Amino acid sequence: MGIPMLPAINVGDLEWQVRTYGGIPPRTAELLLGLGRLDLVERAAGERGEWFCALAAVRELCAAGDHERAWAVMEPFAATGWKPALVEAAEVRFRMGRVEEALALLRPDEPVEEGRQWRNYALLLARAGRPAEAVEILAPHLQDWWLQSTLVEMTEGQGLDDRVLELLVPWAEGARRARRKARGTTRGNRPWISRPVYWSGPGASTKRSVFSERT
Repeated sequence: MGIPMLPAINVGDLEWQVRTYGGIPPRTAELLLGLGRLDLVERAAGERGEWFCALAAVRELCAAGDHERAWAVMEPFAATGWKPALVEAAEVRFRMGRVEEALALLRPDEPVEEGRQWRNYALLLARAGRPAEAVEILAPHLQDWWLQSTLVEMTEGQGLDDRVLELLVPWAEGARRARRKARGTTRGNRPWISRPVYWSGPGASTKRSVFSERT
């Protein structure tokens, strides 16, 4: 017998649950799983729209290899278009071998307001064996230190070191120039320039920051 579903899951309610730990909180969902009550956790997700129950159930089911059942739990949440649900749904689809469907769930609608919206999509591209495509997705948005770090992490061991250096070095040089200028005009507390991105590719004997000052 299938799990009865609510006519609709309310995105505002999902955001309230995450913001306030309202509804059934994560600890309770995990406790129920620990007691062997996966069925109850699934029902709470399906009948009440309990996000933390859905999340716990999906991860438990995926760990057991029951991806079809995990998808049945997460699909109505993903249908709302709510980003956290799309991320979880894409993971389930990816584990099912439905790579293009997983990517479609994460691909942001264009025009994209900020580069960070591409991060999850690029990470999944890299996991799908398409790291070169992932690099070019992030390339126009590397003014963001977080995406610089993502670029380094997702291309480790992928044979793309030259391209990564080509993209990062101009940002590193710009940061150094800005820091030198700041040192020449201020004393005491220095302005924030950028977070470091660590590089351990060819020619680097130790892991160091491409944003660090040369001495």
